[in-house]
Amino acid sequence: MEAATVIDRRRLKRQLTFWRLVSMIVLIMLSVVTGTTLFTKDTKYVARLTLEGFIVEDHLREERVRQIAKDGNALALIVRVNSPGGTTTGAEGLFHALRNVAAKKPVVAVIGTIGASGGYISALAADHIIARETSMTGSIGVLMQSGEITGLMDKLGIKTQTIKSSPVKGTPSPIEPMSKETRVAFELLIEDGYNWFKDLVKTRRSLTDTEVEIVADGRVFSGRQALKL
Repeated sequence: MEAATVIDRRRLKRQLTFWRLVSMIVLIMLSVVTGTTLFTKDTKYVARLTLEGFIVEDHLREERVRQIAKDGNALALIVRVNSPGGTTTGAEGLFHALRNVAAKKPVVAVIGTIGASGGYISALAADHIIARETSMTGSIGVLMQSGEITGLMDKLGIKTQTIKSSPVKGTPSPIEPMSKETRVAFELLIEDGYNWFKDLVKTRRSLTDTEVEIVADGRVFSGRQALKL
């Protein structure tokens, strides 16, 4: 075969490969713009959910998770967690949505850099948890913080007047010292949320009361430490 013919064929092959690649890129871009999918309605797949940052209530996300539970083509769900936590209610809603999926198909949680507090609650919904040796997890507990600026207000000569139906209404407030009644009321609230969290850990990780108390003091564990515990 002549050298010129060989060169022409190689050039043609490269051009064909190039245009195939261009066609695939255009097809993917069109699918993104139009909201269509490259999968057929009968395509089996493993669904993925990524949880990043602060977890709050997200009804749209919960609905999408519920759709995964209903989708017969979704064979399993992988939940990638990279969150330091969030609101208790936000984590609770996500937990129940994921447990709904787990009732129908396998759910696996993969903790990245951090999956703590509310992020760990989300991971608890999975049937199996995977973490790096250096991942940070745990932080089992409930936290409430409130600031107080009464000292600054005194220096600036600012006075406030509050009329309320009962001593703990509208408290804690930054414009008044925390009363004993307010502290007691919120300690009970925090304790109730804490017991709820511990019960989740105890049930989902099959721990005894003693084992739960060891890990539920609010500290963060590495993946290596968590595995041993």
